[in-house]
Amino acid sequence: PAKADMDADVADASRATGANAADGSEHLAAVASTAASNAARLLGVQMAARFHELMVEKVPRLGDLDGTTVLPFMQLLQTLSIESAALLAQAPDGHAQPKDTAAAAAASASDAQHWVAIGDAALSVLVGACGGGADIGTRTPKLEQQVMLLLLLSLLLYRESGSHSPSAHAENGRDDQSALTLLSMSAEEVPGAREQLRASQEALVTHLNQRRMPYLLLALSAKLYEHFRTGASSQPDAEETAASARSLLTVKASAPAVRTLGPFFSDAYGKAHPDIFDEAQKLMLDAVLRLAQRLHVPVRPAPQPL
Repeated sequence: PAKADMDADVADASRATGANAADGSEHLAAVASTAASNAARLLGVQMAARFHELMVEKVPRLGDLDGTTVLPFMQLLQTLSIESAALLAQAPDGHAQPKDTAAAAAASASDAQHWVAIGDAALSVLVGACGGGADIGTRTPKLEQQVMLLLLLSLLLYRESGSHSPSAHAENGRDDQSALTLLSMSAEEVPGAREQLRASQEALVTHLNQRRMPYLLLALSAKLYEHFRTGASSQPDAEETAASARSLLTVKASAPAVRTLGPFFSDAYGKAHPDIFDEAQKLMLDAVLRLAQRLHVPVRPAPQPL
């Protein structure tokens, strides 16, 4: 009996040792899996940031590409800019970046620097529209590029507000609320994403004001108003125009069956305008006025004493 009890004790000890070894192996495997996941997430953030930098560097080198050709490029640039707020607000483990840490400060500064670079790249192209020899009344690929850059800056500086209705945005050719769709989804998982976006917006606004963007917009609006004034005074008599139009066979072009225009243009605008830049000057004026409204730094409420 004593030998049988001893054998049972040895068997129990062996099973316990095996169970502990299995638990230890599972723990090590879990730690290794978490480390690999964090490394992959960090690599993804770094690759997205680098890709974003390369796209910003290409903005002044778009050459003579027209607005329709540039649109997908601008859509991707806008998406990466918005998503970077959520990505940089995350710690390597995917959770919210702790506030008041060196890592959080570095992430915020990095994202703000990327947005400032977008502002500089856009300014390098927009300045040409205000030159003495620039003919803003003629539709050119460069003019369409400038419209897209004004729209890009306007979308980046969009802030949610109760005074902005989706119908109003659609009437003006865009659906600005869709600009924050990705961020809204990310903000639910990473609370710091929305604060990061606000910080980047403030950095961009401050930089654009320092670079005298309001004066550039004023010069652009003056040239556009002059274009519209000259065009209105040179139009033929309305009755003659209507009579000649009735004598002509009108062929209405149809919009392409599949094309993604948001968030730069609404679906309704795309259906009404097969050629989305057929009124490039009107688009530019709308973008100039909208951007001018957003070139202000919001006043944050002061913290209340406890």
